[in-house]
Amino acid sequence: MKTTLLLTLLLFQFSFIYASEAIPVKEGFEGPLFADKNCKLGVTVYHQNQTNDAQIILHAGMNQWKMLSNGAIVLKDNPTLGLTVRHQEITNDTKIILHEGYNLWKVLSNGAIVLKDNPRFGLTVRHQEMKNNTILILHEGYNTWYGSCTPDPSKTPVTNEPSVPLFVVGGGGLGITVKNQEVKNGAHIILHEGLNHWIMRPNGAIVLRDNPKYGLTVLNQNITNDAQIILHEGYNLWSVRSDGTIVLKDNPKFGITVRHQEMKNETKIILHEGYNRWGQSFEPPSLSVLTYNTHLFKNSAAEKAADLVGKNVIYMDMERANAICSKINNYGADIVCLQEVWGIEMQEKIKSLLSPVYPHIYIAPDEGLDFISNQITGTSGLMIASKHPIESHYFEMYRDPNPGSTNVQFEREDSWAKKGVAALMVKVNVPGAGQPLLVRIANTHSFTGISNGEAAHCSEVAAKIAFESFPDRIHPSIVDNLTQWNGIIVEGNGGYFSFTPSDAPPRILAGDLNLHRRNEQLFGNLKELMNGKNVSEAIEQKFPNDPNTEKTFTTYTGDNDLSLALNPSADGEKDRIDYIFYDGANVLELMEAKVIHDWTMGENDFDLSDHYPVYAKFLIRKENIKPQNSFKKYRVEIDACHTSIDNEGTNSKVDIEFYEGNTLVAILNAPEVETNCDEINDNEFELNTRRRITKVVVRNTGDDALFIDEVYLRIDGKEVKHYGADNGGGWCLSTDPNDSNYWKGYLSGTNETCVLFVPFPF
Repeated sequence: MKTTLLLTLLLFQFSFIYASEAIPVKEGFEGPLFADKNCKLGVTVYHQNQTNDAQIILHAGMNQWKMLSNGAIVLKDNPTLGLTVRHQEITNDTKIILHEGYNLWKVLSNGAIVLKDNPRFGLTVRHQEMKNNTILILHEGYNTWYGSCTPDPSKTPVTNEPSVPLFVVGGGGLGITVKNQEVKNGAHIILHEGLNHWIMRPNGAIVLRDNPKYGLTVLNQNITNDAQIILHEGYNLWSVRSDGTIVLKDNPKFGITVRHQEMKNETKIILHEGYNRWGQSFEPPSLSVLTYNTHLFKNSAAEKAADLVGKNVIYMDMERANAICSKINNYGADIVCLQEVWGIEMQEKIKSLLSPVYPHIYIAPDEGLDFISNQITGTSGLMIASKHPIESHYFEMYRDPNPGSTNVQFEREDSWAKKGVAALMVKVNVPGAGQPLLVRIANTHSFTGISNGEAAHCSEVAAKIAFESFPDRIHPSIVDNLTQWNGIIVEGNGGYFSFTPSDAPPRILAGDLNLHRRNEQLFGNLKELMNGKNVSEAIEQKFPNDPNTEKTFTTYTGDNDLSLALNPSADGEKDRIDYIFYDGANVLELMEAKVIHDWTMGENDFDLSDHYPVYAKFLIRKENIKPQNSFKKYRVEIDACHTSIDNEGTNSKVDIEFYEGNTLVAILNAPEVETNCDEINDNEFELNTRRRITKVVVRNTGDDALFIDEVYLRIDGKEVKHYGADNGGGWCLSTDPNDSNYWKGYLSGTNETCVLFVPFPF
């Protein structure tokens, strides 16, 4: 039994940084000095040794200051040096320096800082663009200065996340980061905008969230003012003070400090008695996805079916379900795709356990065919939990690739369930973007057939549904003819979202594809398929040199606790069959990707599933979010009743095609159109879409003629156009010219085709 490190997670108690209303400084202030209301540009000692003529500039790496009772403004960590007028006559451009012979200042009610003995002149940003080397001068046109930004009550800190980034207060979004290299004993710690996540243990250790073996450590030397902080497995213990400073637990005189130089990617983190304040800040907007095959069979049709063939699939399912949900809730991914939650009772249990963190949960439908002879009906096993609202959803069940077939029984085990693809559109509200971000998420569990290509076939269908577009259950063409639907997506709950390549939203496909990474031929075919769609795989992007999945395996039957509990003779090597594919559409940029190998329970660190979860985090480029129209409901009503003729309806399938200009948006269909002179409700077709529908085409696809005397068009329930008249001249939709002769005299014009074009006016 392997040993896995268990962590008790404890949140840092940090000061928090908010982008909100800035507070002007007051007499006797203590802290940073900002020149802007965003609290990003502050008074800073220019990078050089602090001497009598150290220059003062405006910079993202601002220092901490303290106003003494006599009016002196001095460095908080070196009060012998203060803000000083350079030794020259006071003029409009007299520079401000750091000097031990400092001046006395006065803070006005508006936050201006002026000379105490000459209040006409105050601290001023030199007339130039505010940037890293903007000089501070003395001038009669002085600035207002700010001490901090007030918390915005609408942006309360997240309190249930197990880990946080560490930002330097006033550092312009720069945080403690492992230098870009393999994490090892000598990994340098720098200040960088690509910050890591850290966990503080109850004993005071600060370790990497995704590699808790390594923590923040004072380099092996005597503790001095410039002792370097590195990443090391022999880490130190720390204390977080109420003001956000982080100091050594056994020597609180020294704390984690930004080295005195310009703050940028290579800025070192040292141990110093003039330490900085640190905080948990709101990160740049991001979207994270986790996929996990849970192997939860309890009280499911699959369990009963397994019993029929003498296969053991149950082991501590309820205990594992509780532990799995706890791990998911604590990990905090935005979107969670689950597979193999087979039983309806188990699905409801998972939903109830996740709902406090994930208010939006979609369970793929369980209605459908009975698949095996004794009428045991399975579910899809697919669930998607989201922190963001779900706008629409869709489920497509995998079927036999032979056109026209309804057979789903590729292999005996796969016949126990309705394996398929669950897809949905989530709406992510991105602060400062001005509009929401729509992202399509697809979750799949492919068939297990490898040698006969069934898993590969399912992956191809899943890719088309996730990254192209799909119609609403036009069976069986959904499997083999999806390419004809480019530009269409019709989702199962009536929410339709169509796009062309130029305005496509970000799209993500996650799940168990049952295609082995070690099988170079099959995986190569999968990569070729995805590359043809400009799609990348998250783990491959982050671990391009791990083809044998030594670090990125998601299955390991020969050394997985659950696999061995179900089958003690199980054998196998490390492999990967769980993936996260994505097309960021220039909006999502991969930040982080990994396989999580330490989700266990109990004293013996029992693996929670026979798979391991895959996680990916994406940066949201909010400036690239494309605007989307609001949804509108377009309805078409067909009247196929004329009291003077008969046989107006048709047994042929009728398609209603919706167009935006010449672009096909969606197709709805009816197996037949009824003749019902009392009402026309059976011949209504409604499309809910963001696209601007300008034309509808009614197409009779068979050889049984259809007579139409009226067509009603409605938008959001309001009638916008009425074509034809009750019992008036109508249209014959047929491929047989003789059909129009049959109804001759009742047609407004002879239409010897099977198509009726109807403009949809605004």
